[in-house]
Amino acid sequence: MEVDMEVAGNNAYHPTKRWAAAQRLGQLRFFMSVFAPTSGTEGPTSVFDQLASMVRTADPASDAPLGHLDKDAPSRSGWATPVYDAFSVIGKESSPLNLLRPDLDPDLKNVVGPLETIIDRAYQSLQTSSNADLEDDRRRASQWYGRYLLRLYAVSKGIPALYNEVTTWSRAWRTSKNDGTLNETLTGGLTSLLNPRRSESQRDTSYVPTFASRAEPVTSTTTHPILVTQLGDMQFRTRVEGERIWVHVADQSSDAGKIALDLDLIRLILTVSGQHSGITEMSSTISPRLERIRSARLRSVNSGPNPPQSIRVMSGKSTYPVAVVKGPTNAG
Repeated sequence: MEVDMEVAGNNAYHPTKRWAAAQRLGQLRFFMSVFAPTSGTEGPTSVFDQLASMVRTADPASDAPLGHLDKDAPSRSGWATPVYDAFSVIGKESSPLNLLRPDLDPDLKNVVGPLETIIDRAYQSLQTSSNADLEDDRRRASQWYGRYLLRLYAVSKGIPALYNEVTTWSRAWRTSKNDGTLNETLTGGLTSLLNPRRSESQRDTSYVPTFASRAEPVTSTTTHPILVTQLGDMQFRTRVEGERIWVHVADQSSDAGKIALDLDLIRLILTVSGQHSGITEMSSTISPRLERIRSARLRSVNSGPNPPQSIRVMSGKSTYPVAVVKGPTNAG
């Protein structure tokens, strides 16, 4: 370690040698070793590295959304913009660490010590070298140093991976425990996922094919007439079981089932904008859970006292009611 300190902090050594020594030292820092193997590789190489791999799901470098941290509205804010901005300028006078330093909490600035200064200067030495053959080394150094500063910044502020989702879930758990309700963001997002409208003018109305194999709402113009069931508004009621939040969905005073409000679902809810949702890596596993709720609603609506009122024919952009006409009876 003493040799690495000497090499990393000495301008007499070649930039790549300085950076390699600085990287070895940086890998020993708590916020690096706790999320990544001490060997600097991606796979576990020892018992300690295996333990580190267990906490990688909380690695803030794996989920660093753009934005400035707003603890009062975590579901609408990112946090990593100060770190990204710190790498926006590279030059002899630029320093990612110095650009980031003003964004550190005043009481946590001590987290930046002499080692960070040594690493930063070694990084600058490599990036400003006139040797054109070091381009790959500079690229790899930026990737590593970017993760280093992301973890330093996030750990100093208590930010884990999926910070927005975890904070939103925690608040939802407390609200559900107290009064069994969801906040406006979760209610609106879940409604859009379960009950997407064809247009903004059709408030709380969704159309699902009546006899299709999958309960997927029709959200675009149809090319041929199809039979659909009109689904109206829903009511949500939440219940807490230990660390699990259940959302019960009611339709026309009938229970349409329940769905677990976990981090995967919350992450998808937070991608909703208007009537459009984004895609996450867990979208394919959440979709069947949403379809089960819609299928239950279809059964509830179509088995009601007046099911024909909810069944319509959709053609192009228009829908038409279905009239049930009683035919003549045979006299004999």
